[in-house]
Amino acid sequence: MASEIAPARTVLASLIDYAGLFPPARLELEDALAEYRRVRRSADGWIAGRFLVPASRLRELVACCGGRDAEPLPVAVVLDVERDARRWFADLQAKTDALAASLASEAVRLHAVEVPLPTPLAARETYDAPIAQAATLLRRIRADLPIAIEFPRDERAEERLPGGIAALARAGCALKLRCAAPTGGGVPPSASVAALLVELARAAVPLKATAGLHHPVRGRRDETGTVMHGFLNLLVATALAHGGAPHDHIVAALEDTDEEAFTPDGDGLRWRDVRIAGERAAALRARQFLGFGSCSLDEPLADLRALGFLAAATSV
Repeated sequence: MASEIAPARTVLASLIDYAGLFPPARLELEDALAEYRRVRRSADGWIAGRFLVPASRLRELVACCGGRDAEPLPVAVVLDVERDARRWFADLQAKTDALAASLASEAVRLHAVEVPLPTPLAARETYDAPIAQAATLLRRIRADLPIAIEFPRDERAEERLPGGIAALARAGCALKLRCAAPTGGGVPPSASVAALLVELARAAVPLKATAGLHHPVRGRRDETGTVMHGFLNLLVATALAHGGAPHDHIVAALEDTDEEAFTPDGDGLRWRDVRIAGERAAALRARQFLGFGSCSLDEPLADLRALGFLAAATSV
């Protein structure tokens, strides 16, 4: 049964890719599939995006879900490739070949691929070559395949960032931003995230986020003792960056911990005096903020209901 009231549907539809196989959840495959299907069948199941699966487990997933659903399972594949730069490309080739072979099955439908880059071996090296290599290999599978690239975090990460974003623009790829480590640490500072969003907007490179975004609004999480980013904060900040807002205004959106400042507005949302609705909301999701991965679906759904973005109850 569909929800009669679906505020903010345009800006929230297919927002959350389910990462139940990944840490910290690390569910068994059958359990993760059951959880994903349960939520997708619910009244607010339209907010669930793709089922995230490591490339190394795609064949297992195909065997597990074949014939159970009327339609193919929508998947986004994370290429869990070797992080050593000396072995990265060979492993990328092998996993891409295995990915193409697994997609012969009608049990799954590939919606996107996410690829971590290796740390360059030399200080003078850039991300240009691995980005081009990944895009070329993966688009042999499908010419219009969406690809999100995750940059390594090392001492030269900020120095290489502008050139890396330019390389993403040339290759037609998105940037994958990790907003926390599995343990709850590793949260990037708001000022750094704001600067990144401005660079992405200038280059017209989309953002895909992951990790640490179980809750809509920024706050301290009891389970980690860490202040974590909120996914509504990140949505608004992305829209502001693409609208040419100053850095300080984008930081303010990322740092806002007042849940009442975020409200549904028709099919979009409002943050204080900033309104994102209608065509703007559709453009935001299609070309700027592609969504985020979360190992929990119940937590963000419960919070969104409490904030008035979803119907009060969900029927399964």
